[in-house]
This record gives sequence, structure tokens and C-alpha cells, in this order.
Amino acid sequence: MKVGGGGMGWEREKEEVEKGLEMKVGGGGVGWDGEWRPSNKGIKHTAHLGSRRSPETQRVISNNDAATMQQSFPMNGGDGPHSYRNNSHFQRQDMNVSRTMIEEVIAKKLDVKCFSSNPFRLADLGCSVGPNTFIAMQHIVEAVERRYLAQGLKSEMPEFQVFFNDHVGNDFNTLFASLPTERRYFACGVPGSFHGRLFPESSIHFMFSSHALHWLSKVPEELLDKNSPAWNRGRIHYTSGPEEVSHAYAAQFEHDMEIFLSARAKELVVGGMIVFLIPALPNGIPASQNPYCVMFDLLGASLMDMAKEACKDGGTCRREKTHRMANSSTQMQPMTEFVLIQR
Repeated sequence: MKVGGGGMGWEREKEEVEKGLEMKVGGGGVGWDGEWRPSNKGIKHTAHLGSRRSPETQRVISNNDAATMQQSFPMNGGDGPHSYRNNSHFQRQDMNVSRTMIEEVIAKKLDVKCFSSNPFRLADLGCSVGPNTFIAMQHIVEAVERRYLAQGLKSEMPEFQVFFNDHVGNDFNTLFASLPTERRYFACGVPGSFHGRLFPESSIHFMFSSHALHWLSKVPEELLDKNSPAWNRGRIHYTSGPEEVSHAYAAQFEHDMEIFLSARAKELVVGGMIVFLIPALPNGIPASQNPYCVMFDLLGASLMDMAKEACKDGGTCRREKTHRMANSSTQMQPMTEFVLIQR
């Protein structure tokens, strides 16, 4: 069974569970999730050029490098009732809460006097299909404009260019069809995984990412090994699993973040800034006591029951899709970490 979490909305797919209900699990939940996202219904998924660092060479592979191929599982596209567009209110709420912090950081720490290039380039990494990305980009552009005015650079106010990045299979048609007509920037799409290079060196002034970096480049290999202590049979999350499971997710997350930050360090101009929001667990609070993690455990138990019902005489399960589920509970909210990086 391949299971993907997607914030407010999920599509669960039962994928030929092997005899004995031995599951291939791709969901890790808050902070450590596999890069298997809910698929766009009716849209053909295309594998795109990878961006994973090779253990042998220890280098970042560009998205233009054919050395690695990754599958692309973006959020549900379109604007239907089960689309990410209409099921991302929780992410928008977090983004609105952090707006003041982002504006303060730009006002205090972004030294626009050191930028000589025009236009001022921004990137949203993991933009999905909107409208959250448009709201975030507009707020950031306005904050940067105020910073130019505060530093007495009204006559040097630049034009703005925003790069919207997500997987190759992302529904960019819906994204660009819904672009705000009254916007203060030129818009571009950049398909590809952010687990690798996306832009030329020293080309981006401000990078932003919200509720995207907890997606991993792949499921940790230990979780797919039946002989490994981290074999997470019967679960879709690490909450009630062995300690080795959470360690495997943590190690993969650390590896992916090193690649992500190494790539961004090359792409960011001197004096540039990165801000990202990421779901996280408060220090000292075990996952088993976090309502959000408990929700994943309950979801996993439900999926296991559905898989058992689909099995016949202990054989392979029929391939069928479950109903998509929307989390409307305002109580099940994880902590969101605000991270600022400046070159």
C-alpha cells in the first residue's frame, strides 16, 4: 500500500498488498513524510529528472542531470471539492500567522542596498496550485517594496519576478490560470524537485517555502526491507512504530535537508534570504502524545481494515481507491517552525 499525506486532503490508494498484508509504506506524517503525494486525478504522471546526491560522488545533481529519475506525485490539481486548492485552509492559516514575522525579518535584516541586479527575483519552492502561493508572494513583494522605501531607494525600486516551483506533474495549468490579474510581479514556472539545483548560481534574492520541506525525496530504504528493524509493517506512520523507524525518517530528512540547503546556497545572491515554514513537533513532546500524529495512527488503522476486507483467502488485494478524507478539526494542529536563513 502506498499512502501519501497532503495537508488538508488525502487520496489513499490500495496497491496490491502482498500475501500476509505486508505493506510498502510511503507516509511518514509530520516532519518525515515520503515524497508520495496525492495524485492528480486524470493527469498522467511523468517521471522527471532527479536531483538526489549520489553517495559515491557526494555532489548535488541538477534537475537537468539524467543520472537519476524520480517519480512525481504532486498535490491534487484542479479546483474541484477534493483539490488541494480547496483543501489547504490549514496551510493558509499558518502562513497568515507567520506573515508579521516575515515582514519584520525583511524590514530588519534584508539589506537591499547590496543588490545591484534588476529585477528582484523571488522563488516559492513547493508552490502547488494556489491560491496560498499568490497570497504569500504578494505579501513578500509588498514587504520588499517597503524596505526599499525605508532605505531611501524609491528611485531604484526594481521590477519583481516570481518563480513558482513544484514537481513536473504539478497542475501548473490551474496555477497560472488563476494568477491574480492585479499583481506586482512577472510570473514564471520552474518544474522540478527542490532536492537539487533549480536556478543558476547567485540568481535569487528571496526564497520561500511553506509546508513543503517535510516531504522527503524518497522513503527510507530501511522501511522497505522486510529484514530491517525499521520494517514498519501494518503502519503508515512512525508514531507507534519501533524507534528504528523514526530514526530512519530522521536520517533521510537530515540527508535531504543537506542537499536542499547546499543547492540553495549556490542559487542565493549575497545578502539574499530564505524563509520556510515547516510542520514540526515541540521539543520534549513524544509523537504518541501529539493529536496530529495520533490522527495518522487512526487513519492507518482504518486503511489496514479496508485492506483486509479487500483480500480474498489471504491472497493479493484488489486494486481500488478509498474515499479522500478531509481533516476539518481545528484542534489537530502541529507546531509550525519558522526558519530564517540569510547569506
